[in-house]
Amino acid sequence: MTTLSLLRKVFDNGYISTWRFAKTFDGQFVATSNRGERKHFATIDNMRDCADAFIGFGYHERTKVAAPVKVEKTEEATA
Repeated sequence: MTTLSLLRKVFDNGYISTWRFAKTFDGQFVATSNRGERKHFATIDNMRDCADAFIGFGYHERTKVAAPVKVEKTEEATA
């Protein structure tokens, strides 16, 4: 799963709510909470609209993660 956005909100009682918006390896768009709740979206635009609504409810974006980068192994230089 590739995280696209991580939103958090701290409530007055100290509880921290976290929602992770992501794209699964099979191409689905989902949001998962730290309490195990899950929302599914038909398109990335639907997911962005939901994330924008959460921001309107006082959630703050904690990270923006770029697409995964393929790293090729290189031979270490020997001295």
